Amino acid sequence: MLRQHACDLPLGGDSPHAGLSALSGSELAALLAQIDPAAVADYDLVEVIAAYERLAAWAAAGQVEAVAELSRRSVYSGGALSPTRLAGMEVAARLRLAPSTGEHRVNVAQTLIDCLPSTFVALRDGVIDYRRAAALAEAVAGLTREQAVEVEARVLPKAGTRSLGRHRAAVERAVLEVDPRGAEERHEIAVRQRRIEFSAQPVGMASAFVFMSGDGMATLRAMLDAAAIAIRANHPGDVRTMDQLRVDALVEMAARSVRTGRLGGDPDGLRLATMHGRRALIQVTVPYSTLLGLDEQPAELTGYGPIPASVARRIAADGTWRRLLTDPATGAVLNYGKTRYQPPQDLVDHVVARDRRCRFPACGQPAHRCQLDHSVAHPDGPTAASNLGPLCVPHHESKTSGGWQLGQPRPGWFTWTSPVGQVYEIEPEAVGPIVQVAGPDSHPPSADGHRPRARDP
Repeated sequence: MLRQHACDLPLGGDSPHAGLSALSGSELAALLAQIDPAAVADYDLVEVIAAYERLAAWAAAGQVEAVAELSRRSVYSGGALSPTRLAGMEVAARLRLAPSTGEHRVNVAQTLIDCLPSTFVALRDGVIDYRRAAALAEAVAGLTREQAVEVEARVLPKAGTRSLGRHRAAVERAVLEVDPRGAEERHEIAVRQRRIEFSAQPVGMASAFVFMSGDGMATLRAMLDAAAIAIRANHPGDVRTMDQLRVDALVEMAARSVRTGRLGGDPDGLRLATMHGRRALIQVTVPYSTLLGLDEQPAELTGYGPIPASVARRIAADGTWRRLLTDPATGAVLNYGKTRYQPPQDLVDHVVARDRRCRFPACGQPAHRCQLDHSVAHPDGPTAASNLGPLCVPHHESKTSGGWQLGQPRPGWFTWTSPVGQVYEIEPEAVGPIVQVAGPDSHPPSADGHRPRARDP
């Protein structure tokens, strides 16, 4: 590939926006493909970086247009689920995104194309990036088209010169100015969307994002502050910071609830519900050799992912044990034995342990919170491990009435066919350690799990 020298670049001019900034997206892509960053002068290298940002915005605009068009296709209409949700599932499956992220992309794309045309043009031209365009699209949800255009006119001229935080604040201010009477209604809509999102983080850590009302946040913070201060007062030698004490207090309250089966640990408190015949529990899968300290193989924390052996041993110290046999060649579940629970719980335990999460592509909903679905509907399909799999409610509905088709050609292997004919194969995930090389049949069809149709190259 030709690598262009700095002196050949069209970067001249008195304006900082001259040169690369004047090129269209396709022209910019062709030029940047020829540039060797090592051969570019300092000042011009900054312009090259900015040009790549413009190129990313141009590509995002192209995807926005395609996503909006996909959501209008007739294949998603006429069913029990909305075209937006079904198109979001399609996008999420193909791009390996969380289902909520796929649906969010569809909503943003529809708003930009239908209600905020100037914002879309600014994105296509690289004046703003996708995050700023999405922030504006999110904020005008619930407004009339005329109100949305008015908000756009107030904030778009300076959107490319503000930080993302300042841009969001400007958008919120404009929404309140354009529709002050609708503020309470929008607040009520937002309150109905309150939620907690859990995410795994590196080195055995995790984060919880809470979207809640301001007064709810103030209540939570006041309680945690008071708990942290009380712990410190009762344990003068405690070296934990206030932040650490707040987190530990929250976890302790949750742990007490799990241990007692009652909300807050109060004997008279709300009894916690069971899921698939089990009360609330923390499940960690750890090799026996690691448990004994003979090796340091990673363990698996349900609903989170891999954790260090030391963390698994700490969690397991106070746990109730169940036997889990796996194939050493593949790590797949062979049999699920128990010392605490009796049949007919065996089959449920086996499937939940084998699959661990919803079997829709990229869905992270833990299996114990899903519905156990017959891949082939009962009574045509048996109630057996080879025909059962966990599906969260939205993806169960997509199979039942959304045009998605699901098969399970082998136990634990799931094949989804989308309404447009895209095919995705979900292979079993290793539960136990793999101690020998797996056979060729255990490999997925492709790196991202996507299997092209037979006629595709």
